[in-house]
Amino acid sequence: MTKQIQVAILFADASGFSSLTPSQLNTFASQVMGPLADIVKRYSPQVQNTWGDALFLIFNTAKEAAECALSLRDKIQDTDWEDLGIPGGVQMRFALHNAHATIVTDPFTNRPNAYGEHINRTARLEPVAMANEIFATSEFKVALDAFNQQRLFAWDSVGTIPLAKGWPAAEVYRLRRPKEQPLTPDNLKTQASVRRLLNLPCPMHIGRSASCSTIGSI
Repeated sequence: MTKQIQVAILFADASGFSSLTPSQLNTFASQVMGPLADIVKRYSPQVQNTWGDALFLIFNTAKEAAECALSLRDKIQDTDWEDLGIPGGVQMRFALHNAHATIVTDPFTNRPNAYGEHINRTARLEPVAMANEIFATSEFKVALDAFNQQRLFAWDSVGTIPLAKGWPAAEVYRLRRPKEQPLTPDNLKTQASVRRLLNLPCPMHIGRSASCSTIGSI
């Protein structure tokens, strides 16, 4: 099976995974990845893959990807992970993109897998997302807006930001539910200080000052 089709792409990655002890890794697999897998099953992705604490999912529509990302984020935010044996809790970064990808049957697993430039682009967006937030490209926003007549989703403009590993800058939005608080400049100021320590790009418009004052709700 090999085909190139328009898909919605989701990458997610947890923080602090590399510092877990062997016994904590067992807890992470059962208490974190287990419930997340149950959520993913509800949305029937074409492709689902994991490595360590990372998720890679391909959906038929932007709506399925958005709903899955929000459900995963809710689970991460609403669970007391320390009480379940994960010291320091769990945070996840989410990235969404909508584009063509090549779907193949993986010869190692005999399961569907996806390849292409836009898969790589989504993977480069995920590291620059804020913790427990869902960042999406402008292409994903356009695709999701076609399903948003009932105002099930809302957007905050993050600006044009450099992607990880030297990839070109992209126009990025934060996905949320309409009743949730918009992202504010203060949120980005706090995040910017963390990013400078990690030597990661700050979410801001290229050429603007480091105040991260370019954020806006849509």
